[in-house]
Amino acid sequence: MSKRLAVLSTTTVVLVYILLLVGAAVRSMGAGMACPDWPTCNGEWIPPFDPLVFAEWFHRLLVLIVSMLVFIQAALIGATKELRGRLGILAIASVLLLLIQAILGAVTVFENNSPVTVTLHLLVAAIFFAVIIRIRSKQSSTLHVVQDGKTFPTFRRHVYMSLVLVFIQLGLGGMVSSSHAGLVCPDFPMCNGQWLPAMTGLVGLQMMHRFMAYAVVLIIIGTFAVSRKAGLTTGNKRLVKGCLTVVILQFLIGVGLIHAKIPIPMSVAHLGLAMLLWGMLTALVYGIRRN
Repeated sequence: MSKRLAVLSTTTVVLVYILLLVGAAVRSMGAGMACPDWPTCNGEWIPPFDPLVFAEWFHRLLVLIVSMLVFIQAALIGATKELRGRLGILAIASVLLLLIQAILGAVTVFENNSPVTVTLHLLVAAIFFAVIIRIRSKQSSTLHVVQDGKTFPTFRRHVYMSLVLVFIQLGLGGMVSSSHAGLVCPDFPMCNGQWLPAMTGLVGLQMMHRFMAYAVVLIIIGTFAVSRKAGLTTGNKRLVKGCLTVVILQFLIGVGLIHAKIPIPMSVAHLGLAMLLWGMLTALVYGIRRN
C-alpha cells in the first residue's frame, strides 16, 4: 500500500505542477474565456478544434485527471489506519482545497477573469500544491533527521520568511498579470525613467511586485548563506541550492519579460519557476523539522 501510495503521490505532484503551467499558458494566451460556459465548452463536452478553445479545454481535462488522483489518494489514505493517522488531515485538506479551487475556477469564468478572482484562484492553487507536496514528503522517513548546526535556528527562520514572501509575491504577480500591468513600466530597473514613481494604480502595483522581487532574492541569498553551517542533510542542502538557482533564473526572466514585451513562453516559465520555488520551499519547511 505504501509503495502504491508513494507512486500515486509523486504522480499527483508532477501533474499538479503541469496543470499550473498549463493554467499559466491559458492565461497568457488569453484563452480563459475561450470556453465561456462551465462545465461544458461552448455548449459541448468536446468542442471543435481551435487553438484557444483547445488550450482551455485541455486545462479542464487536466483538472479532471488531477481531481480523480486526489480523490483516489484520499481514499487510499483513509483505508489504512496508520496512514490516516499521519496523512488523514492533509488528505481531507487536499479534497477541500480541490473543491474550493473548482468553485473559484467557475467563478473566474463567470466574472470574466477579474483580477481578484484570478489571483485568488492562483493562491489557492499554490496552497493546494503545497498540501500535495506535503503528503508526498511525509511518506519519506529520511526527512526525519535531527539537524542542529550552529546557524540552524537562524536558517529555519529564513526559510519560513522566504515561504511567506514568495506567497505574497505570487499574489502580487497574479494581480500584475491579470490586471495587464506587466508593461506599465516598460523599462528596468527604472519605471518610465523614474527610480521611484508615484505608487498608485497599475504603476504602484508593478513597483510593489518589483520591490517584493528584490526582497525575495535577498532572503533566498541570506537563507543560502546561513545554511552553510546549519548542519543540514544532503537532501536539504540540495533544496537550498535549488532555491538559490531558481530565484536567480526567475529574476533574470522577470527582467527579460519586460524587454521582450512579455512573450507567452517566458510568461509561462516565469510562473513555472515561481511555483517551483514555492514547491521547494514547501518541501524544505517539512525537511527542516526536528524529531
